[in-house]
Amino acid sequence: MLARDLLYRYGPLLGQDELWRALGYMSLDGLRQAQARGTVPVHVFSLEKRRGKFALSRDVAHWLASQFLAPDQAVPT
Repeated sequence: MLARDLLYRYGPLLGQDELWRALGYMSLDGLRQAQARGTVPVHVFSLEKRRGKFALSRDVAHWLASQFLAPDQAVPT
């Protein structure tokens, strides 16, 4: 559901202007600092002949879901 919502809203890629908000950074500069430190929780990449950085909507959705269902909050099976 989350992956579908992100895909519908942003398409298959989130650009850096959407990405910093989706990942919960306070600003684009916060995302850039995390990139420099290597602490962005999803794979961020460049595209040839495009400005900025991108991430797959699917990867962002999976990371968000994993944060919601962190090990201490996991639903028992």
